[in-house]
Amino acid sequence: MFSLQELNSGKDKLQKLDPAGTGAKDLNECLLLQARDKKDFNSIAISLLEKHELEALADPSKWATLPYEHEKIITALKAIQTLNPAPASEYELGESTQYLIPDLKFYFEDGRLLISSARSNLPEMIFDDEKFVELQKDSEIKDKDYFIKQKKDFTDLHYALQQREETLLNLGKFLGRRQEKYLSSLNEQDLVSIKLEDAATELNLAISTISRAIKDKYVEVPR
Repeated sequence: MFSLQELNSGKDKLQKLDPAGTGAKDLNECLLLQARDKKDFNSIAISLLEKHELEALADPSKWATLPYEHEKIITALKAIQTLNPAPASEYELGESTQYLIPDLKFYFEDGRLLISSARSNLPEMIFDDEKFVELQKDSEIKDKDYFIKQKKDFTDLHYALQQREETLLNLGKFLGRRQEKYLSSLNEQDLVSIKLEDAATELNLAISTISRAIKDKYVEVPR
């Protein structure tokens, strides 16, 4: 638990961070922090923000309630409009963050080392057989070969992806057996050196296949 004094002290420090306006409780305070941070900012604008008159300032029908001349209110409003209601927006890159999704995940359950693949995170390939039959019926003879080729290409690609997934999972199981002590402790001294040749011999695969299988792959381990 924190005392009110500690919370207020923390808030004051937070509001001194860049960009100005950070840590404000509402839009009025956000703009006030920015206005105070600027040199020679319109004094009437600051006064209106200090009195929490932002709502009245935004509605010309309420300007008569403000103790300033019409022209000075317009000038103050224009000054406030130069401020940023979302001060951290300048850090927006406009691109979504690309997170790494591990291809394999090692985890312990009831003291046993288990492994799972990231297949659930991958898009699923589906061939629309009903549409294929429909297109074949409605196509001329010369076009039928095209659709047959498309189905074959799908089948070949689907099989290749299944083989890739199987190879990767078998490789993960091999690594799990060799590195179980390290995966349990995560102590560097428990890490076992493994060569491509070791994996190729164990899985009865070519070294080049193992090399391709591990290229740009990531695993998630406990902790």
